[in-house]
Amino acid sequence: MNPIVLASSPLVGSGAMLGVAVPRSMFSLPIPAPDFDGPCGFVGFGDGYADDAAEAERRGWRVTVIAGAHHLWPLVEPDAVAEALVDLVDRLVA
Repeated sequence: MNPIVLASSPLVGSGAMLGVAVPRSMFSLPIPAPDFDGPCGFVGFGDGYADDAAEAERRGWRVTVIAGAHHLWPLVEPDAVAEALVDLVDRLVA
């Protein structure tokens, strides 16, 4: 089995593995979601999640997009992410 690279970092070098090697097929398995009829929301980190944000809006979810952000934003700008989440929750329960 060829392991899948799960992380690359200047601190640990390119191709660092987190945990054990996993088969590639694991990443294409569907993950069943439980039935839920409560309010839902989506926080997108920049334009890279535009399709996901559009799907969330199609489902009637509240959507917040942090412009200029990326998938590591919770690590590099945790206050901005927390603020977006608080704002989103406020809109969900209003």
